[in-house]
Amino acid sequence: MEKRTLISLILMLMIFGYPITAALAENQDDNVKPAADVNINEFIGEKDTASEQKEPLSKEEQLDERTNGFVYALDGWAKAWASKDAEKYIKYYQPEYKGQSNDRKSWEMLRRERAKSKQEIHLKVTNAKVTIPEASVLKTQPKVQATVDFDQYFQQGTFCETGRKHMVWSRETLDSPWLIEVEDFKKAGGC
Repeated sequence: MEKRTLISLILMLMIFGYPITAALAENQDDNVKPAADVNINEFIGEKDTASEQKEPLSKEEQLDERTNGFVYALDGWAKAWASKDAEKYIKYYQPEYKGQSNDRKSWEMLRRERAKSKQEIHLKVTNAKVTIPEASVLKTQPKVQATVDFDQYFQQGTFCETGRKHMVWSRETLDSPWLIEVEDFKKAGGC
């Protein structure tokens, strides 16, 4: 793994207060390779006259281009929930997302009820591990995806729990927003 890619991603995440244990995951199966191990030159097509004068994008530049906004989206999601802005929080999820509820409408109603509570929400994200498959970085698949796993501390009033959260975020194009497709939480215990 190239050090500059890892350092760039770690710095971006740490700027937003996410302590990092690893930025790019190791291979999870034969079809998912860490983005930092990609040979960019294999994927650069024929050069036109204008591009002959420019250097090809470095791994870091291509990673930044494909993952642009992910860290901001993750930070925005956490801040929206902590500030109890249910409408903004809900917009971070894919339209079909319904969580553990039977349908989207029930899931949204539950989120709005929790946000209306007078009790303050405290949310802390630590030990984040971000996985960005090479197909997403190099745009060899239609959707751009990122997976993030982190330790979550959540407290609202007397309710408090900690655990490990797993999220899959995606966006249809480089211009569309990052949205949550999958969210799982494994409870570790109370606080």
